[in-house]
Amino acid sequence: MSRLAMTLIVVLTSQVSYAESWTLNLSAGKYDRHDTPVSVRLPDFAPNLSTFQLIDAETNQTIPVQISTRAPVATWILKRPLKANHQREYVLRASVTAPNKNQTTAVQCSQKDGHLQISVGNRTVLQYNMAVNQAPDGLEEIQSRNAYIHPVYTPNGKTITDDFAPDHPHQRGIFFAWTKSLFNGKDINFWELQQGVGRIEFERLDSTIDGSVYGEATIKQRFLDVRQPEQPIEILSETWTIRVFNISDGFLFDLQSDQVCTATTPLVIGPYHYGGLGVRGRREWLAPNPDFEMITSNGFDRIRGNHTRPQWVDFGDSSAGMTSLDHPDNFRFPQPVRLHPKKPYFCFAPLVVGQFEIGPQQRFRSKYRFHVYDGAKVTARNERIWADYATPPDLSVTVQP
Repeated sequence: MSRLAMTLIVVLTSQVSYAESWTLNLSAGKYDRHDTPVSVRLPDFAPNLSTFQLIDAETNQTIPVQISTRAPVATWILKRPLKANHQREYVLRASVTAPNKNQTTAVQCSQKDGHLQISVGNRTVLQYNMAVNQAPDGLEEIQSRNAYIHPVYTPNGKTITDDFAPDHPHQRGIFFAWTKSLFNGKDINFWELQQGVGRIEFERLDSTIDGSVYGEATIKQRFLDVRQPEQPIEILSETWTIRVFNISDGFLFDLQSDQVCTATTPLVIGPYHYGGLGVRGRREWLAPNPDFEMITSNGFDRIRGNHTRPQWVDFGDSSAGMTSLDHPDNFRFPQPVRLHPKKPYFCFAPLVVGQFEIGPQQRFRSKYRFHVYDGAKVTARNERIWADYATPPDLSVTVQP
């Protein structure tokens, strides 16, 4: 249980039956905050109320707030900047007024041609591929696939990721795949599809959420041993949770992967020099392209940064790019990264530093954040987004009389 949840329980236990509003004191901590997603756990009875209003106590302005339907959590975006070591007070007020049915939903999930798209306003942020994308002419049918994100767009509509790349056609957008692994004593690889031994497939779309603050999709995938295609064996059941936030500066989204071993024997992973959460950039960035670069949080380029352990990796050219951030809760954080010296791809690869396994019914969780932008890289912005992700603002909650 988080410190915030414990605070809420202590403060609200004796008063939950009567509370209609709460004072939320937000502290920026050591970092400047802007466009920061903020979440707070509410008492368990809160979802029974019709709606909430969030008021900035200083400006008396109403702030868009979204209440999760799965758990009583309120989320909003801190759009008015807050300097380091400063505080701000909000009032979260329960209301019996029905929500405005005509209010525009800022972040929406929709399906098109068997694919899931998440948009902010009228701009598509990303597409998750549920339907199988067929291999283009010249590639073997085995390269056809689903269960990955592509395209990813900038706010101006530029495509950041690639699919069926001419140099490495098995790399695809944003995907999660283990490379050198063992299952039942035999080699298996989910990254290089052309080997025909391991595959990752979309299983089902569990749920979607639209909202003023974020849109979210929960998706089931399967890691399969397909050496006997007529009798595939499920090794891992994977749940992806993709959440897109309604921020002002670029696009921001989170990806959480929960892998559970559903087999009776473990999947043994690594060691190997790549594998894990992979990101493939647009083919125009293939070397030689002097305008493309990768930069890590340690200030290293793609040569010096390979197999180092940064907090984030930024890649792109002078017109657009994407920053990928590794969450501190992740296994072997900070995870080693594979930065390819000539190709526009990298991955967070915990197997670089040694073998590990996912045992029967064991859960392996990974969390990453992505910021997509137009224009040149801004290191200070990356550091701000990293601070928001790794060390979010502190919140204390009190009941108003």
